[in-house]
Amino acid sequence: MISVIIPVYNVEPYLRKCLDSVVGQTYRDLEILIVDDGATDGSGKICDEYAATDHRLQVIHQNNKGLSEARNRGIDIATGDYILFVDGDDWIEPNTVECLLQACIDYGADASCCGHYKELVDRTTVHPLVVEKKVYEDDEIVAPAMKGFFAHYAWEKLWKRDLFEECRFPPGMQFEDIATTWKLFLRCHKVVCIPDVLFHYTYRKDSIGNTKTMKNLADRWSAFKERYDTMAERNEELRRICTMGCLQTIGYTWRWLYIVRDRDEEKLNEMQEFLKCNREAVRNCALSTRISLFCALHSNLVTIAGCYRINQIYRKIRGLDQMA
Repeated sequence: MISVIIPVYNVEPYLRKCLDSVVGQTYRDLEILIVDDGATDGSGKICDEYAATDHRLQVIHQNNKGLSEARNRGIDIATGDYILFVDGDDWIEPNTVECLLQACIDYGADASCCGHYKELVDRTTVHPLVVEKKVYEDDEIVAPAMKGFFAHYAWEKLWKRDLFEECRFPPGMQFEDIATTWKLFLRCHKVVCIPDVLFHYTYRKDSIGNTKTMKNLADRWSAFKERYDTMAERNEELRRICTMGCLQTIGYTWRWLYIVRDRDEEKLNEMQEFLKCNREAVRNCALSTRISLFCALHSNLVTIAGCYRINQIYRKIRGLDQMA
C-alpha cells in the first residue's frame, strides 16, 4: 500500500483537481491522508466531501501549524510501505504512483524520482529529471543529492516510509524541503530517477516559497548552512558543493533584500562572515551571483538597491518575470 499525504491550506480553487488526480490513480491500493491545516476557505468541506465517497481517504483537521507540521502529521499516521507527497494546489498524472512504485520495485530502490510540469499563468513548462532511467547506489547518491540533482522538493518522489523513522520536516520553517530531502537521500541505499514527467506544480506568486520576507530568506540560508556544517568535512568535493550552495543562497538573499522589511541583522552578518571566509570560491559562481555577492561584501543602501534593480533587469531579459 502507498500512503499519499496531501497538506491543505486555503487552496479551494485548486483542490478538486488535486484530489481527482489522486483518487483516479491507476494504482488503486492507496491510503490517502488529507491534512487540513486550519484552512479558512472551503477547503476543509471539500476534503470531507471527497472522504464521504471514497473509503481510502482520511481527513485530519487541525489548527494551522504550517506545511511541515501538516506533513509530519500525515507521516505519523501513515501505514503504507511508501509515502508520496502531493500539495493541495498541485496535481499528478493518472499513472504517477504506478510508475514511481514500479521503478522502486524493479531496482529495489528506497526512493524514486520523476520530472514535473510547471503550470504558469500563461503557459506550461516541462522539467524532466533525466533523459533515460538512471540508478544511484550508496556513495553515488551523496554528491548528486547535495548538488540538488534530484531536486530539493519532497514531492515528485516516492519515499520508503522507513526513511522517516528518525526524520521529520522542521516545524515552523520555510523551505522545509531543502532542510529535509538531503537527509532522506543520505538514508537511501538506492535511488532511481525516471524520465517520466508526472507532477504538475502550480506556480503561485502568493505562495510562501515565492514570497520574499526576511524569514523566508533566513530559513533558506539556515537550511543550506546546516547542510554545509554537516557535510563539508567529509571530503573536498562535498565541501565545494556545500560552499557553492551557501554562496548561491547569499546571492539570492541580496538580490531581494531591497524589498524586505524587518531585516534579521544577525543572519545577514552570518552570511557576510561566511562569504568573507570563502571569497576564493566566488570565482566559480555564475556572473549574476558574483554581482550579488559583491553587493553583499559591500552592503549599503546603494548596493542593496542596485543589486535589486540589476536582478529585475536580468529577470526581464531572461523572461523570468513571473517566476521566483
